[in-house]
Amino acid sequence: MTSVKTRIKDVPKCMRRRAEIDAFFSMIPEILKTKKTKSLEVACGDGFFIRRVRGKFPPWETDGIDINPLSIAMSGEASCVIGDAAKLPFPNGTFDIVYSICFHYKGKELTDLHKWLSESLRVLKPKGYMLVVGADWHIADVEKAIPNGFKVLKRRDGGVLASALLMQKRGR
Repeated sequence: MTSVKTRIKDVPKCMRRRAEIDAFFSMIPEILKTKKTKSLEVACGDGFFIRRVRGKFPPWETDGIDINPLSIAMSGEASCVIGDAAKLPFPNGTFDIVYSICFHYKGKELTDLHKWLSESLRVLKPKGYMLVVGADWHIADVEKAIPNGFKVLKRRDGGVLASALLMQKRGR
C-alpha cells in the first residue's frame, strides 16, 4: 500500500504548485482582495507564493519567514527573514492574514502545531485571518491543534494535493 506522503512525492511539482495556487486564491476572503493588507507567509521557502500574492493583490504588503537561511537567500526578498514559526519575531497584532502553503511536508517539521498556531494568533490583528493550504491529512492535524482564539470559517477538501482551512481570530 502506498502512503499519502509517497503519493505527494510522486506528483510532479508543477501539478502540486498549480493545485496549491488554486486552493490559496479560492480561500482568500473577499474583504482582503482589494484593500491594503499586511500579510505573513510562514515557511516561505524561496518566496514563490509571496511573488504570486504580490502579483494578484498589488495593495498587499507581504512578509515571509523561513527557518532555512538558504531558502531566504534564494528568495531575494528583502521582506523575508530567518526565523522559527514557533517563535515569530513580530509584534502582537501586526498582520491582517497569516498563511502557510504545504508547511508540514516541506521538511520543516513542527511537532507542536498548537504552538505554531498560537504564535500566528498572537501576530494577527483582531479579526485577522489564518489560511493553511496542504494535504488533507495535514489540514486534519491542524484542525486538531486549533487554539481557542480561532474560529473556522471555511474548509476546502482538495485531497492529497491541496486542501485548505481558513480561520479567523476571535475578538474585536
